[in-house]
Amino acid sequence: MNLEGVVDQLSRLGFSQPEARAYLALLGKSPATGYEVAKNSGLSRGQIYETLGRLESAGAVQRTLDGKYLAVPFREFAHDKLATVREAIKEVEQALPQLSDTRGEAALIVYGYANLVLRALEIVHGATRNVFLACFPPELEKLADELIAAKERGVDVNVLCYGDCELPGLDVVQHHGIFVVRTGNGGRSFHLVADRHASMMGVVREIEEDTSALWSRNEYFCTSVMKYVAADMSILRIFEALPRSELTRLKRQLNTTADRIGMVGVPGIVDDPMELIDYWRAS
Repeated sequence: MNLEGVVDQLSRLGFSQPEARAYLALLGKSPATGYEVAKNSGLSRGQIYETLGRLESAGAVQRTLDGKYLAVPFREFAHDKLATVREAIKEVEQALPQLSDTRGEAALIVYGYANLVLRALEIVHGATRNVFLACFPPELEKLADELIAAKERGVDVNVLCYGDCELPGLDVVQHHGIFVVRTGNGGRSFHLVADRHASMMGVVREIEEDTSALWSRNEYFCTSVMKYVAADMSILRIFEALPRSELTRLKRQLNTTADRIGMVGVPGIVDDPMELIDYWRAS
């Protein structure tokens, strides 16, 4: 990386162009007088002392006993800067809930398939405790690496897949009501939540630009999505463990529309999928 490239990177850390050049000049020759720094950096003598004063206030430059300027080593400066930023972020996060009358953030609409996948990857990447996901195989494959990475760092990863999909390293529950879910929603359903902190619910359309999802950090929305996925997974696991004879008996008893919607993913429960689809759309 050349000098201009380093100046640009320092600008990303909050340095102005003159500050970056003065700091780099001091890193090259330090300690130095203001005149020497101006000469080595290409800055005018009229602006160098104000620039050095700002660098000193930022902790990037120190003064020696004889009045010269000394550059703080970059690794030391960066470490202190990072600690300051982290502390500021922590304090702001703690203060924000007290400044708002609402809990969580407003919902945002995510448009387009690429944006849906990108948001989903961000949600999984930020998970620290648990992830609940219900989706179709194409979306699961795109999130697979991030989900496995989350599991490897100790996150409890729960996945429900509408269709056949096996991923090494992940315990995936299969939902068998693919036709009802896809036809009833007009596309591939997508539900994701991490730590009840960030959540997304949407539908993937055949035309990628028509894909959309609702994204929010609102705790009530996050809780609803988590319970939706968890309930479906629990129902499927329970019925998978039942003998076929018991399943047949329960099928005769669980005959309301609510029952059939709740168990649409269980093989053999729903005889007429179109009945549920019509009810789904009407509601």
